[in-house]
Amino acid sequence: MSNRIHRITVRAARLDPARAEVVVSVFPERLTPATELRGRLVGPRCPYATTVEVAYPLREQARGDDPEDGPRLVLRAVIPEPSLWDAEAPFLYEGPLELWQDGVLCAQAALRHGLRSFHLGPRGLRWNGRQTALRGVARDRCDRAEATRLRAAGYNVLLAPAEAAGALADVADRFGFFLLVRAVGGKADFLGDPLLERPSFLGWVLSPDRRDAAAGAPRGPGVPLLGVELDEPPAGPPPSGIGFVFCEEAALAALEGVPLPKLVARASSSHGADSPGVMGWIEMG
Repeated sequence: MSNRIHRITVRAARLDPARAEVVVSVFPERLTPATELRGRLVGPRCPYATTVEVAYPLREQARGDDPEDGPRLVLRAVIPEPSLWDAEAPFLYEGPLELWQDGVLCAQAALRHGLRSFHLGPRGLRWNGRQTALRGVARDRCDRAEATRLRAAGYNVLLAPAEAAGALADVADRFGFFLLVRAVGGKADFLGDPLLERPSFLGWVLSPDRRDAAAGAPRGPGVPLLGVELDEPPAGPPPSGIGFVFCEEAALAALEGVPLPKLVARASSSHGADSPGVMGWIEMG
């Protein structure tokens, strides 16, 4: 009998220096006693470091019907002393996943996961517990050669239009860039966006007319960030879901009273001293 995979989610249920627990939820077309998943995560892998790769088996933890999503199998892998993903050393764990039904291989998928934690506070971004300054460029495409050049120049962020985000996420995951997506004129699906599975994904930047959409967005440590583009102070307080302001350098003085970290758009790579409250800059030229 046939079967197929509708959707896969991967998350870290536990993350500390001693151990990481990675939970993989798989939503198949149907679930019977003869439905079986086989898979593993292999790593860590990083283009900038020599590593000893280990295979961590994915073992079934639970199965059943989810009230909203239907049939679901939950797998878990335990990784001792995990290597974390960041822009300097983008460690990844990758591996195959197979769906078997009645002894027949029905579907395959490739897993990729980067372990990380982050939080945006008044002083800016803390990634894996370390204060991290953002230095970025706006791009709608980037290959390996360009990624190498940008890293050598000190950049660690790619600001992408929504339509290019998926392709740029592949580059960002592997070569070490935080990914921000401009949701201007599009729709930011705060809970269903496939970018939520990407270790490089930092969050969305909303246009001023869409800032109220942030009110219903999830927030907290490890939840993608929401920023809003502003060139003048808002009429009222920023919506509770907004975590930072994206603005032109010339607007910094006018926005000084807005109590949120600022990500500054610059026309060129001027590496001057940043003002208080500035979490980083993006070169738009």
